[in-house]
Amino acid sequence: MSHTLDAITDQFQALIDQGSLVGLALAIIRNGETIYSRGMGVTGVEDYRLPVTPDTLFAIGSITKTVAAATIMRLVEQQALDLDRPIVEYLAGFAFEDTLNGARVTLRHLLSHASGLPAAGRNWGLRGRDALRRFVDEDLRYHQFFTPPGTVHLYSNTAISCAGYVAEAVTGIPFDTLVQQLIFDPLGMDRSTFNLAEAMTYPTALPHRLDAEGMLRVIHRQADNDMGHASSFCFGSTHDLAKFAAALLTPGVLFDAATLRHMQSPAISLHVEGANYPGALMNAAFGLGQELGEYRGCRLVGHGGMNQSFNCFLKLFPDQQIALVLQTNYMGDEDALNIVFELFDELLQPSAPLRPPEPATVPDATQAQRVGEYINPARGIRTITLDNGQLMLDSQHALICIGEGQYVYRSDWLRFPVAFPYPDTLVVRGLPYTRLHREAFEPDLAQWQTYAGVFVDPFTPYPADSAIRVHFDQGRIWINDTVQEALSNTRFVSARGLYEFSGRGALQVQMGCHYVRSSQSDT
Repeated sequence: MSHTLDAITDQFQALIDQGSLVGLALAIIRNGETIYSRGMGVTGVEDYRLPVTPDTLFAIGSITKTVAAATIMRLVEQQALDLDRPIVEYLAGFAFEDTLNGARVTLRHLLSHASGLPAAGRNWGLRGRDALRRFVDEDLRYHQFFTPPGTVHLYSNTAISCAGYVAEAVTGIPFDTLVQQLIFDPLGMDRSTFNLAEAMTYPTALPHRLDAEGMLRVIHRQADNDMGHASSFCFGSTHDLAKFAAALLTPGVLFDAATLRHMQSPAISLHVEGANYPGALMNAAFGLGQELGEYRGCRLVGHGGMNQSFNCFLKLFPDQQIALVLQTNYMGDEDALNIVFELFDELLQPSAPLRPPEPATVPDATQAQRVGEYINPARGIRTITLDNGQLMLDSQHALICIGEGQYVYRSDWLRFPVAFPYPDTLVVRGLPYTRLHREAFEPDLAQWQTYAGVFVDPFTPYPADSAIRVHFDQGRIWINDTVQEALSNTRFVSARGLYEFSGRGALQVQMGCHYVRSSQSDT
């Protein structure tokens, strides 16, 4: 083991030397104890340049969602919250604009990303004690539901923020304080915090970017959004996350065994059957705040976290009582992930192959039912056509039937999953699309011209950074230099997603956040 760790350390160091990584911290946990920890590289390439250690703070990104779910589950164990009670029953005076779907949403839906609510994440947003309530009351209530709750998995920052607010509203305790009381303090996660000002008093890794000459530079503005704390904005050291990982492996530390099993059992599938690459197999379903899958036959749970250039991983193998924490503040390519797979192999000694064998093909008598256009609010339109008896995705990829409603398409040696789990529902590589039913309309070009202008996020302190520019040219709407296809006189779509102009002078982005009209000078 020590020889392998030395070799893996050398590989990580080589990536740091060539600029593919800046700083990295790694911990390995076995049977509830940290058996290895190491920091490498530096916190930043400019003035603030400290060696990374396992106590260096990183922005853990969406691993925060697992922390939030753990906080909710502690309240569930205390019977302060019920996973299956509609959340509107907890929130006096609150109702979604879509009251039918809104009345059905539960904490189980939110924690498993099965609510149907869109992603709608922000790097910067309101700050202060009232930020989360304002987000829910002034923004979330108007978000559209992509699907009815409980139907498909649609990864959603919005959903986890909403769950955090439910916990705050029921207990009367600010969400950050709840996490401190229920997770950080009991586990001795002494450096973990949501407070950027507090985090910066410790050695803290900084985000990076490549400049126009391909040189690494520090990004001199950390992401900061009190409205989204539950979804993405925790800072934690690798030693602290190792303690959290041990608690998710060991009954009696934070949770009883039944709760741990519940959190780590599938609540919603991503429909990745037939895939043969690790990324899909490792994220095949979702539990309560945790991704579920397998690596070479070994059950895998955990979460990843990406925010700005941070790329962090919390991976648990419950059956082997092994966990790994890896945090980086810049990852220029996927070579580091290949090293992680080598480490998995050393820790697990798995017998199953890295890539599953070719699945058997089956006759497909339902091809004609699949044909049509399908839309995702963030990715736009995919098409399913029938060409000489062959089902095609986007007229490019031949679909091979491997089961009822289950298909794959090939690209070189890779097999990518495609599924039709419900009528009018398409899932491509884990992403859901619903059938697009076009309605005839007469383009009102005079109305389209009124949309031209600049739209800004009303909750961000940096409106210029996220401003959306709309212009009308030669009978077409352009949004941020991308031409749009009109679905109606108010709804437009491109590969960047769905946009809808409202009578309130607002622009709804990907069925979620509402941007408001501004003047160019304001941004």
